[in-house]
Amino acid sequence: YPNPFNPITNIKFEIAISELIMLKVFDLNGKLVRTLNNTKLDIGKYVIEWDAKDDFGYEISSGMYFIHFASTSFSDTKKVLFIK
Repeated sequence: YPNPFNPITNIKFEIAISELIMLKVFDLNGKLVRTLNNTKLDIGKYVIEWDAKDDFGYEISSGMYFIHFASTSFSDTKKVLFIK
């Protein structure tokens, strides 16, 4: 939330067991734009902020992006729209 967003969106999730959580952003072509998390997290609720920047610190272009959440027990992908 929010979605569409400018310039920041928050990704909320909850995990029931301590495990490796990967949270990555991809563009429409499937290219990795940003890795938001790739660490083991403890049980709990989390909010991770994405500032519409890529892994190099550059602001992304307006458009549709995919946020992919993956753990050993679950994976999901959601669309987000960045509007300048």
